[in-house]
Amino acid sequence: MSVRDRRAELSTAASSPLAREVTKFAVVGGAGVAVNLLTFNLVRHATSIAVVPASVIATVVSIVFNYVGFRYFAYKDRDKSCCPREMGLFLVFSAIGLLIENGVLALATYGFGWDSPLQSNVFKFSGIALATLFRFWSYRTWVFRVVPEPSGARRGGAGAGGTGRGDTGQGSAGRRASRVAAVRERVSVRGSPGTDLAAGSVLDDVRASLRSAMPGILLFIAARTVSLMGLLLLSPGSPGHTVHRLAVRWDAVWYIGIARHGYDHSFHPHMGVGHPSPRSNLAFFPVYPLLLRGAHTVLPGVGWGGAALLVACACALVAAWGIHAVTALCYGRRVAVLTTVLWGIAPVAVVETAGYSESAFTALAAWALLAVLKRHWLPAAALSVAAGLTRPVGAAVAAAVMAEACREVVRRCRGRPSAAVPGAPSPAGPTAEPAPARLWRPVAAFIAAPLGWLGFIAWTGWRMHDWRAYFRIQRMWNSRFDFGLRTAEGFRKLFTHGTPVNLFFPVTAVLLVAAIALLVVTIGQRQPLALVVYSLIVTVVALGDTAHWSSRGRFLLPAFPLLIPVAKALSRARDHLTRFAVLAGIGTLSACYGTYLMLYSVGAP
Repeated sequence: MSVRDRRAELSTAASSPLAREVTKFAVVGGAGVAVNLLTFNLVRHATSIAVVPASVIATVVSIVFNYVGFRYFAYKDRDKSCCPREMGLFLVFSAIGLLIENGVLALATYGFGWDSPLQSNVFKFSGIALATLFRFWSYRTWVFRVVPEPSGARRGGAGAGGTGRGDTGQGSAGRRASRVAAVRERVSVRGSPGTDLAAGSVLDDVRASLRSAMPGILLFIAARTVSLMGLLLLSPGSPGHTVHRLAVRWDAVWYIGIARHGYDHSFHPHMGVGHPSPRSNLAFFPVYPLLLRGAHTVLPGVGWGGAALLVACACALVAAWGIHAVTALCYGRRVAVLTTVLWGIAPVAVVETAGYSESAFTALAAWALLAVLKRHWLPAAALSVAAGLTRPVGAAVAAAVMAEACREVVRRCRGRPSAAVPGAPSPAGPTAEPAPARLWRPVAAFIAAPLGWLGFIAWTGWRMHDWRAYFRIQRMWNSRFDFGLRTAEGFRKLFTHGTPVNLFFPVTAVLLVAAIALLVVTIGQRQPLALVVYSLIVTVVALGDTAHWSSRGRFLLPAFPLLIPVAKALSRARDHLTRFAVLAGIGTLSACYGTYLMLYSVGAP
């Protein structure tokens, strides 16, 4: 390509509508950032107001400035027919952006003690950058809408295409054909089973997946930030004390202990002279402690608690991305965004950004399931091994990979290979590999998938010189599989005893019943086999384990495919207000219950 052609291409790209919109948004946003920072420093240095309240005041001033700039400059040509709705949505999304922006500053100030003038401005600017991404997406999508086309033009277009709403038969058939075509495009020949992707195509796929998932990830960040701010507001102690409890509460302190000192060498290790511990830390799997140790090594100044929170938050973002990718592959972007948000406002979602391993496990599980659905067998096996080294329920990921691999081998032996996602193209064809060459990958995945989970159990037995060591240690933690007898006893106690119970008892009972109902729905809606097997085993473990009743909701958290039927129902809502109201209500209840679990409950979350 010549220099002249390259300049012409760059000129065309720069003159595109999106480029002009981004430029105008950047101009107004940059001026708003300047107003924000100037007001923040003026209030902080000219008054005695604390750091975070000064930041809130500065953000409110910049919101007013930004609305004028967006309405009369950046989006002056957008729809102006409903100003009250526009202003209301602008205030709502600006408030969410305010929480994101100041949540970053509050976490740095109260959680890590970084409150010097330089540090405050650095984290203030970081919060602004993160909130700006959310505001750009929300303003252009929801607030400043494109002027709708005249109804006559729409009718004319429908008539010309022959697929108007009145023709219900052709409309439904067309929509079904569009969905199948979309699935075929998502599972393309470039990512067909048994092929090795070039580095360029892999990077392109990653960029496209991240770009597609960005709305869901931003809404997930907004949901978790609002939940964190609610936790800080309802906390009886200082913000720093609350953040510290998130980092080292309950299981988190055991993970930090493993990261710092390694695993025990006995069933009852000594905590001091003459003080043996009743429990061993060999009940906890090694991947999350290894991530903690790595984060603390790279960032020693944040402390162990800070490293635990950073790792959990990073894993939660990767998990949200993976959940979106899996759901978008099977059901489209709208359902994927809603599923990602629902996972972020689940009843026990508070542990996603606390010092627990659920986020790390869900991230590995989601990407392993995506690899299986795309028939990338070796990456699926590797991710399954890693998931099996993260939590005991890693067996669910291994079972999902093994089930799909077994089905694929059987179908190929019968000469009927097919992809996991309905409507995806078959790998058979003139360019496909010979049958024996295609078989070794699913067979290798079948063999390797459970090695992580089995390997840790075997290593524990070798370390303790007892092949039953892992199961003995689990019994010390009151955790064993009794096929639901303890769960049935809990339900009997709940409905037949008149004595008061803690709040987590009825909430957990509702969650278990809802999980069973949603599992039945997922089977009825014919989700891909890998998702059904994964959800089934996670639900069975939550029902059949004898662990603390209050922890059952946390055990269900990785089962994100159970949220897909709810997301599909919400996607069919006629207006955005209904979806927003439902999600806001669920998010409020989730924030309140998460605060109760982490700060007030007598049982472990």
